[in-house]
Amino acid sequence: MDKLEEMFEVQKRFSRNFIDPSECSEEEKIRYVTEMLINMDSEHAELLKSLGGWKKFRLEKVETKESGIIEECVDIWKFILNILYTYNVSPVEFHYNFLRKSLVVEERYKWEKELRNLTPQNKVCALDLDGCLAKYPENWIAFLNHQRGLTAEAPLRLEDFQFTFAPLPQIPRRKYYEWKHEFREEGFESLHVEPMEEASEFTKKIKDLGYKIIVLSARPYKEYKRMMVDTIEWLHKHNILYDAVYWSEEKHVRILRDVPFLKFMVEDNPVIANEVASLGYKVFLINRPYNIDIKVQNNIERINNLLEIIPHLQEA
Repeated sequence: MDKLEEMFEVQKRFSRNFIDPSECSEEEKIRYVTEMLINMDSEHAELLKSLGGWKKFRLEKVETKESGIIEECVDIWKFILNILYTYNVSPVEFHYNFLRKSLVVEERYKWEKELRNLTPQNKVCALDLDGCLAKYPENWIAFLNHQRGLTAEAPLRLEDFQFTFAPLPQIPRRKYYEWKHEFREEGFESLHVEPMEEASEFTKKIKDLGYKIIVLSARPYKEYKRMMVDTIEWLHKHNILYDAVYWSEEKHVRILRDVPFLKFMVEDNPVIANEVASLGYKVFLINRPYNIDIKVQNNIERINNLLEIIPHLQEA
């Protein structure tokens, strides 16, 4: 960290000759950073030249210049430091986010490799994240009640939760979407959520039975950049075992396309449960206050907690 802080400080001293972020408007910052990015493009071209013989259609052998590579990388890094300085990013903050991003890159590579290597000889199951492993509806309802004020005449209940993007009738439409954005932006959907009490024990038991575990999530990770790494950290923090996380708004459709030999799925959404079961797959639907009265197909097994699934797997 000492070396990183030194680089930040050296560049900050020089950058003050051109910009003082504390006195700049947002428009001025954008123009300055745009300038940095355009200038960085020319450094990329210089870095390519330093690589020497990278043009495959040229017969002339050009020597790679190690000193040039270092110098051009330094120039590019200095432009990046300029951008970080403009938005008041500290070395500690940058280091923290570098490690978080590295975790995402490494995990995603592992997931993709795992999914690519699955065969019908593998016992594979898919576990829905929110509502099955994580108490997502509970913390969303609690968040809404907090935002509405503790004196609300009719607090929302878990039974009021709906599998829809339509606002609840008790909440004005504008406020609903405003609070949903805050809920996600601040990590209440992905990091500050309690796990199901038996989630860790359940995943350990099915791993012991030889299952590959794919966690399914429809969380909007592309819109909220922190969401994927928050989810990874959450799974690790709560000792929930898994082999891959599958991200998609149509998670149940895509996982069946990519892993058609799936052994079973665990869901809390009865609509999805019915769709998957109609294709002949085994589905366990965890009973929740918001789905208990909804009719499901006869071949769907309703359960009260995840551990009730284990005897079914031991008998199979």
